[in-house]
Amino acid sequence: MLLLPVVTAYLLILNALFIQSLTLHTMKTFSISLGKFFFLFLITIISIDTLAQTTFVPFKSTGWKYRTSNQEPATFGSGTWKTNAYSDAAWASGQATLGYEDGGGGTPTHPLNTWVWPYSASRTGTNSSKTHYFRKTFNVGNFNDYTAYRIKTWCDDGLVAYLNGREIFRLNMPATTIDSLTSAVVAPPNDSIYKDTTVYIPTDLLNGTNIIAVEVHQAGNSIDRYFDLSIEGITAPTTCPEWPVAFKSTGWKYRTANQEPTTFGNGTWKTNAYSDAAWASGQATLGYDDGTPTHIINTWVWPYSASRTGNNSSKTHYFRKCFNITDKSTYTGYRIKTWCDDGLVAYLNGREIFRLNMPATTIDSLTSAIVAPPNDSIYKDTTVYIPADLLNGTNVIAVEVHQSGSSIDRYFDLSIEGVGGCPSATLVRQPYLQIGTPTSVIVRWKTNVATNSKVKYGTDPNNLNLQATLPATTVEHIVPLTGLSPNTKYYYSVGYTCGMAETTLASGTDYYYYSMPNNNTTDSLRLWILGDVCSNNPLGLPSVTDGTRRQVNVRNAYMNYLGNKRLHGILFGGDNSKLEGFDGTDTALDYNLFPVYPNQFRNTVSWISLGNHDYGYRPYADSTIAGYNAFSYPTLAEAGGVPSASKGYYSFDLGDVHIIMLNPYHPDAFLTRGAIPGCTGGGWLCLTSYPMSMFLLKFDDPANRLNIFNQLQQVKWLKADLAATTKKWKIVLFHTPPYTKGTHDSDAPSTAWDKPEGELKIMRELLVPVLEQYKVDLIVTSHTHAYDRSFLMQGVTGTPTQAQFRSNPSQLLQNWSGTYGPSSKPYIKNSPYNGAVHVVTGNAGRGATPGAGDGKETSVNKPHPVMFYSDSTDALLSTGGSVELVINQNRLDVRYLKLVDDNSLSSTPPYTIKDQFTIMKDVNKKTTYNNPTLPLNLTASWEGNYSWKILGGGSLPNTTKGITVSPVTNTTYIVNDGYNGGNGFLADTFIVIVNNCPPTITLNTTIPTSTVYQASQWIKGTNTNIITPSATVEYRAGYIELKPTGAGTAFLATPSSGHYFLAVPVGCNPGGGGSSDQPSSPTQKVSEGIVPPNTNSIKKKRIEP
Repeated sequence: MLLLPVVTAYLLILNALFIQSLTLHTMKTFSISLGKFFFLFLITIISIDTLAQTTFVPFKSTGWKYRTSNQEPATFGSGTWKTNAYSDAAWASGQATLGYEDGGGGTPTHPLNTWVWPYSASRTGTNSSKTHYFRKTFNVGNFNDYTAYRIKTWCDDGLVAYLNGREIFRLNMPATTIDSLTSAVVAPPNDSIYKDTTVYIPTDLLNGTNIIAVEVHQAGNSIDRYFDLSIEGITAPTTCPEWPVAFKSTGWKYRTANQEPTTFGNGTWKTNAYSDAAWASGQATLGYDDGTPTHIINTWVWPYSASRTGNNSSKTHYFRKCFNITDKSTYTGYRIKTWCDDGLVAYLNGREIFRLNMPATTIDSLTSAIVAPPNDSIYKDTTVYIPADLLNGTNVIAVEVHQSGSSIDRYFDLSIEGVGGCPSATLVRQPYLQIGTPTSVIVRWKTNVATNSKVKYGTDPNNLNLQATLPATTVEHIVPLTGLSPNTKYYYSVGYTCGMAETTLASGTDYYYYSMPNNNTTDSLRLWILGDVCSNNPLGLPSVTDGTRRQVNVRNAYMNYLGNKRLHGILFGGDNSKLEGFDGTDTALDYNLFPVYPNQFRNTVSWISLGNHDYGYRPYADSTIAGYNAFSYPTLAEAGGVPSASKGYYSFDLGDVHIIMLNPYHPDAFLTRGAIPGCTGGGWLCLTSYPMSMFLLKFDDPANRLNIFNQLQQVKWLKADLAATTKKWKIVLFHTPPYTKGTHDSDAPSTAWDKPEGELKIMRELLVPVLEQYKVDLIVTSHTHAYDRSFLMQGVTGTPTQAQFRSNPSQLLQNWSGTYGPSSKPYIKNSPYNGAVHVVTGNAGRGATPGAGDGKETSVNKPHPVMFYSDSTDALLSTGGSVELVINQNRLDVRYLKLVDDNSLSSTPPYTIKDQFTIMKDVNKKTTYNNPTLPLNLTASWEGNYSWKILGGGSLPNTTKGITVSPVTNTTYIVNDGYNGGNGFLADTFIVIVNNCPPTITLNTTIPTSTVYQASQWIKGTNTNIITPSATVEYRAGYIELKPTGAGTAFLATPSSGHYFLAVPVGCNPGGGGSSDQPSSPTQKVSEGIVPPNTNSIKKKRIEP
């Protein structure tokens, strides 16, 4: 297990060093053999077609001078030893190859002709010289006869080479200044490194004597060494034929080294400067077959090895052909047609112009084609309108043809011709919108031929006064629009230009984009969720206009429901490219997705999550699937959240909503696992190693799963992203449901070797606790081809029965439906915001009725125990549906729209809202205002219905969310939602305390009835009759007897001199206090004034001085 990362790191380091050492007009190739020795490279003067070669220094030549002083002075390498002027008379001499081996009893990978051991007879690492120096002279008659020189070498461990004193390349050496004590970068794991470089600087050569000088360095304490070198010159090229290049043309050069070095394809072989003189030549078609070729092969191109098995044949073959163009100005582009088995990448004069059946990522000579073509070859016809790709004079078309898997048959032919005039492009995919933000959006479309890209846009459909252009030609057009105003409707058109001509491919009032609202928006936000959207129809049955197709009817039903309401986004829950026989391909997308939703894609931003069928039957580590390449992903947090640096998972913000799209199948960039025990099914699951993923955790020991889970990059990112967001709502979407008993069973025991449904258990046991820890509100999945919906719940990681779940309040947090209305309350999430609702929605396209081309599926015939509503019990017998989310500040509404009839939209309406629920956050508040500025605005804490009243004072006529009040006395206002028989399921309380009086007054006369005194005021009375019979008062502290003197007379207050009374008229509250804002019962009672009854005696509290 350790070897793979070591070798990988080694290759990366060497590749980086080679790139750093490249100079202008220099080509280098590189390979690693399995030995410890070093072999230098062949220097050759090279031209561009059939070149005559002159060997200056052959391999194993004599006369190599070498210096091996024990512990060479550090500064020796800085001297003139590498120049012609230096005298090497005192140096030893020998025949290549030169070196020494470590005496470990093994046999050197390459035989040594001259043993070059250290000056000291002791051959330990300490005493041997770190660096050996080699020199050899050769003669050139006339350097003008040559256009370049070519060097090939084998080396153990690293070297720097000089020609006539100028450094020309390094191999496995640091890019910094070196001396005789500098180590090579790494010790080659297999005894030697090979390098092949062509340098197109003929002035490096001299007429007469030339000197090639090489310093060979050891890595660390390594003491074995190996070195040889050869130099060749090649004369001018033959003339290339005038184009066009037709099918079955002669003169194709091809290179088929057995197991081509992985980095060969990175070199200049695809450019005009490269010499293919050493390559074989033949007539197209070129290839080899496995017994029954579909096409006639004119030139058999088998591997270098006579053994033609998959392991011994070269994974990649390289082809080149030159042609001449007399006057490129007569062409506006070029057309290429090709047949290929299995995949290819084509270059014109060094620039990549197209790929066929190949990954979109960086490739090397060991990269496989995506699939093995079912009929032995794939055809491609493309026209490129970039006349700058063409050159007057010699041009080179270069092609690398790759095998798929262990396939050994190969087939290749190609034609290229010039085209005049402008391209006639048509839309293969209508425009669609990606990564929408308040100030930007990406517009994508696809054409049948390559063109440049132009988007015109503006707020007036008759005046598209803004534009964005991309000059590069492509069939996949991806154009960002930036600098938009938030929450604004923009119209747009797409097209291309050719010279002064401009072609519009799509435009009109139907092509528009509403930029997203700002993050602090109070707008209602609407999202449409489609899970398992693609039908399983075989290609061609039925068409996208067929009214019996569930997918089309689900779309039409929702559009009927939506009407003119604004839709802010479409979320796809996975299995978006399902098509029988074409899962995970562009064919599936272009048949089952893009044509079904053209109007929705062109006007609404779509966000993609991937499912198992989006990978077809390829390994989940395959990054070339159509689902990755056909859509744009905010990997750098362009729409909010934390950057994921991965197309597989990401997040974005919409208003006060944070949405996370996960992918349990996505491979980890750093973790791998070994072979799956007991694998008997064949295919990619029986590989010896894979990148780790949540899906693959089901094959691990349960005791180790949590530890591995927490190491996954996706999980680390998820935790960081959830911790960073400050949005009110958190919604997470992924494909595999933690709770389902529909067409999949999350509780099924996984006893077979492939652990069926085991990934669902991983979601429940490992992923859900993370989502609950970070207070996620809604979890949406698909995969099961039905609709299910849970209660508000938490902590269900096992498999409880329905009775166990419903009797456990720590799991079932709110045991009602959440279907908010006159007789049913919503789910309420106040701090600490525990619990989430799980929605499974996987019947937007999959599943069907008889005759729809899908074949009926069966389901587990019962709902999952945590579900409140389940459509799974229908076993998909009737209809499909989709889900809508509406987020309005602190209110989230979820609706499941189910078709009335899969086969028809004749019902009015064609859908029924089969299930719905509401979550409210931070409601049922109690707020106290102490001495506020009047008038005062009071606002309910939710979105919905409102009924206002005054506590003890009756109802108010207001039915709005907010009212304005100016009370003159302390008043309590209550608003509820009017449901529950008028008592409300939601209610807020507002206590308004009004302080109008000075803190203390002294009265010398009777208190008049009309006087109002504020709470907490002390009244000092010097008149014995200070309170009139009708004055409303309270007394605080102590005891005092108040006795009326008779009917209609004043109360007599006869306290001792200096006693005080507290006057509290109606509406005032003694003691004062601050304001608060917290959820509470709507029945709070504030202090009320007390009207003394008409009795002969009342006992009150006496006020102490």
